[in-house]
Amino acid sequence: MSLKPDWIEDNKFLVALALLMALLVYGVELGSFTLSIDEEVAAYEPASWKVWLSQGRWGMALLLKLLPNFTYIPYLATLLFCTLLGLSSVYFAKQFFSDTKEAAVFVVLFVAAPIWLHVAEFNTLSWGVGIALVVCAFSVHLFKQKKISSSIFAIICVGFTTAVYQALVLIYAMMLLMLVMKDWHQKASSDSTEFHFSTMLMPLVRLGFSVALSLGFYLLVQKIAMMFVPIQITHVGTFVHIGDYLENPGATFLSAGHKIARLITGTDASYLDWGWAVLILPWLGSLACLRYAFSLSTRPRLLLMQLLAALLLLFLTFSLVLLAAGSLPLRAVIGFPLLCAVLGTLGFRSLKKWPVTRVIVMVYSTIICIWMAAFLFGLDALARQRDEVMATKISVEITRVAPVYLNVVPVVFVGEWTHQPVQGVSNVEIFGTSFFQQDGGNRFRMLMFMRLIGTTNIESKPLSTIKPFLRDIERMPSWPAQGSIAQVNGVVVVKLSAPSYQQKIELGL
Repeated sequence: MSLKPDWIEDNKFLVALALLMALLVYGVELGSFTLSIDEEVAAYEPASWKVWLSQGRWGMALLLKLLPNFTYIPYLATLLFCTLLGLSSVYFAKQFFSDTKEAAVFVVLFVAAPIWLHVAEFNTLSWGVGIALVVCAFSVHLFKQKKISSSIFAIICVGFTTAVYQALVLIYAMMLLMLVMKDWHQKASSDSTEFHFSTMLMPLVRLGFSVALSLGFYLLVQKIAMMFVPIQITHVGTFVHIGDYLENPGATFLSAGHKIARLITGTDASYLDWGWAVLILPWLGSLACLRYAFSLSTRPRLLLMQLLAALLLLFLTFSLVLLAAGSLPLRAVIGFPLLCAVLGTLGFRSLKKWPVTRVIVMVYSTIICIWMAAFLFGLDALARQRDEVMATKISVEITRVAPVYLNVVPVVFVGEWTHQPVQGVSNVEIFGTSFFQQDGGNRFRMLMFMRLIGTTNIESKPLSTIKPFLRDIERMPSWPAQGSIAQVNGVVVVKLSAPSYQQKIELGL
């Protein structure tokens, strides 16, 4: 399939379906505005592009230089993300499935995948990921042309997508690897002769070179950018746990394995106990792949190469989970939606003898995904409403106990706050997290949130300010009890709970 000028016209049904699914899944977020985590920073940070550059994401920094900063306002970021997610899904679908029905199934499964919800939750990031997904699709198109100029351009494009969000390079690698596996399958069906290993390895070598050179280009531009903007790399190191593997390899591998197993089996908390409904078609697709593998018993070379490629595909999908020892946020496991969409479509195909059954299963799974999106975005909206009410009450109490001669009140926040559960769920990763909870009670986030809703007469002080008075603060009740906000040595202490784990480390406890 080529990217012709009339590509949308040629695929108008799939494009319409993709946009409809995006509307159904992200309608709650599009129709309302909730200030999510990190958006309070974007609202006050005049040079947000530097923050992205410090995270090794020069692509996001470049986009913020080229476009106005709309990451903390309603609608636009989510609209861009879900629209471009839909368009990229159509291109990916047509690479694997020529049948329109099967391509439509892929589109629905890809767009509705729950992992994308955790990307869309971040207005600061989601729109860039949407742009990068389209660029990634274009990169695949360039790579398939097998021309030197196209290959070089593909390397540049993939380097850019990696610089927007590092995990996106895995989608590029997975796409090319699955296309190689598809090509092997098609050639085996039309040619009865046995493949040679050298012939089968060549596309894998070309794929590897493309990914390696793309990463090299990404790192080169990052290095050059940091020469002109003297900043230090931050954030990335928190997701790399090489030291844990060196210190305790068994427990670390086990932790990462448990996370991967929960994602595959649908038992991860992020599925809200409905993982089986979301993954039923991918599970059926996995069985179909096993049946295909057994059919290759008389073609040992092809079977071996397909098995090795399948293992490599699984490794690429969950490589970042392994690197982070299982502590990786779901928004970074973005290869999983691609794998599930392909397997789910194969599962749909395997039910062709029961057309009514497979339609029912498909519709049911889609409804669950839409419900999950509505619940999570609704949970987040409720958390913001609770935060606003809570912040208003805290502001009133601060004013009441603060010294009257102070125009700007020094405040120390102690502990963290977690909202009461809704249907047994208090938060799912960032969804439903309070600004008074994030990072174990991050004082800067709390301060910026309170400023955004109108409390501008306070300044946040570090916990060390009140360290000599910890015993007195221990005797204070926690919010919202009377006395949970009090003046201690000229500083207003807001005690949300006992000091959190992060705060104890800060205090040296």
